[in-house]
Amino acid sequence: MKLDEFAKRTGLSKRTIHFYIDKKLLKPKKSGNNYYDFSPDDVDKLKTIILLRKAGMPIEYINELSQYPAWLNYYLSKTVKRLKAEIEDKQARIENALLLLDTIAPHATPADLDISLTEKMTGEPKKESISDLYDVNDDFMVATFLLVQYIDSEKNFYKRYIWNKISIELRQYLGNMMDFLLDVIYTRDIDLMTEDVTCMTLYWRDLVENGKHGLCVEHLVKALQKLFDDEELLQKWTVLYEPFIKPLISFYREKADEMINAYNPNYQKHLEKMHQVIKERHCKICDQPNYDKIRKNLTGIFDFDTENVYSDYFILYLFDDSFYTKVNISQIIKYI
Repeated sequence: MKLDEFAKRTGLSKRTIHFYIDKKLLKPKKSGNNYYDFSPDDVDKLKTIILLRKAGMPIEYINELSQYPAWLNYYLSKTVKRLKAEIEDKQARIENALLLLDTIAPHATPADLDISLTEKMTGEPKKESISDLYDVNDDFMVATFLLVQYIDSEKNFYKRYIWNKISIELRQYLGNMMDFLLDVIYTRDIDLMTEDVTCMTLYWRDLVENGKHGLCVEHLVKALQKLFDDEELLQKWTVLYEPFIKPLISFYREKADEMINAYNPNYQKHLEKMHQVIKERHCKICDQPNYDKIRKNLTGIFDFDTENVYSDYFILYLFDDSFYTKVNISQIIKYI
């Protein structure tokens, strides 16, 4: 279809349509006479763009979303965070303007301003923030990243309710470490996060669908050796152990099993496979040449004796090469 009909179907001006073409959000074909030839798919695509723009999503996010369509939740959450930050900034500016209004006389000029007020104008909004009116749960996104391997493609109200309960419980167990994870998620490179989550998901499928225990045992052996060899990784494990690793193990043991199983019935199958892997790992790790040395040096910061899925081995399975171990140690310490 030609541009006139396309504009009529979408309700947008030709100028706006050209804008989206220039931004490479729309890529219509061209006819022999070099006019744009829009397809029904272009109509649907533009309507999706309009929907996302009305939700406040910036052009750059929509562009990235075209490369990573499965990250819609991430980009919507990132958009909400960005919009809330804008509200906070505007609220701070309003409060600063009101502060000036309260201190100046009628008919005042800029020369009459009290320069000492600069210290009070920190740009920080009051605790009762306008953005608090918007109940958007960032913890939902953290739970999604930590437990992504248990999420299936189906969505319904009940599953969203379950996942919201999981995120609330996770916040109770992790406290301000949830803020650390949020900081990592929203500032981390999307390519690297995609790689991390893909690796985690592949291990999950390997366990449940293919039953390749050997690969998972081998992964745990290598992860333990890496923890021993890599001084920076060991430092991160040590720093994160009390505020993050132990609470996460408690969360899995006390809360997660029942709720995740309600969300995804395949979780029970995964749990049984993980139990088998944890049992199998003992003889494999004991056979390693450096086992005694590793055990001696990691005793006290790693539990070698727990023979079930609620163990340091289980968290090591999630910890190794995860997105939250790839941040600078100073960023971790900041939240502890």
